[in-house]
Order: sequence, then C-alpha cells, then structure tokens
Amino acid sequence: MRWTVIALYLAASLVVGMIYTKRAGQSAEEYFLSDRKLPWWLAGTSMVATTFAADSPLAVTGLTVNTGIAGNWLWWPVVMSGMLTVFLYARLWRRSGVMTDAFQFVLAMAGSIAFAVFAPRAVGGLAGLEQGLEAKFPGGGVTAIMPDLDSAWMPAMTFFVYVAVNWSASW
Repeated sequence: MRWTVIALYLAASLVVGMIYTKRAGQSAEEYFLSDRKLPWWLAGTSMVATTFAADSPLAVTGLTVNTGIAGNWLWWPVVMSGMLTVFLYARLWRRSGVMTDAFQFVLAMAGSIAFAVFAPRAVGGLAGLEQGLEAKFPGGGVTAIMPDLDSAWMPAMTFFVYVAVNWSASW
C-alpha cells in the first residue's frame, strides 16, 4: 500500500512536469512567472514558501538548544516579513513588472549606489564628508547621527525603516 501511494505520487509529479515543460519552455516569463497569470496572493505565497527548506526546522531547533526557549523568538521577524511579502509587497512587485527578486533588488538599489558614489564627490570626498558631519554634529562625528541602541524607540524605528525600505523598493 505504501509503495503504491509513493508510485502514484511520483507518476502524478511526472505527468504534471511533462505537461508544464512545454508551456514553461515558451519564454523566460512563462517559466519564472507562469506568464503573469497567477493571482498576486498566490505569487506572494510562493515567494515565501521558497524561503523554507529542509534545514529550517533544524535551524529553529538549533536556536532553541543553544539559547533556550527565548531563542525561538529570533525567527518570528521572518514570519512577519513573510506576511508582509504576501499581503503587501507581492502586489507591488507584480505592478513593477520585474521577473525575479534579484532584478527588483537591482532596480531598488541603483539610485542608492549612484548616490553613494556621487555624493561624497560633491562635498570634497570622504574627508569633506567627515568634516561636514563633524561641523554639524560636534564631538561625535559620523556616529552622532546614529540613534542610541538602548533607546526604547529602537524596535519601532527598526521596523519602520524595514517597511519603508521595502516599500520604496517596490515602487
């Protein structure tokens, strides 16, 4: 009985694979995006599902063994990120017309990279940038613009920066 179920599962997988091989071979967009015919929520769920692997339970177990039950809280931000991906970012990614997450990242970071290259030149190089920051924030220099890590607002600021960066990357 067990071998019959396994054989049927493998046969069904093979049939589905053979049916969709022709369709997926038509274009890269068909292969990666199912020709953009999937609903946004299903595409988002698929993106989140690909982040889980056979080692995910092992990682959670290792966190719990090494840090106690409190270590279990370390992976909850991943759950929240996954929920944001499905219900917020998937719809925006679809609208942006990109094919892969890597291409979305390149589009989102292009402006940041250009800014990082050209901004220091506009103020006289890194030395000019440091002098400007020292004039504006005496005594602390570059690190004076960083918030205090012990601040009660740090978790909220981290969350909002995360959401803002992902939101802006999706537009």
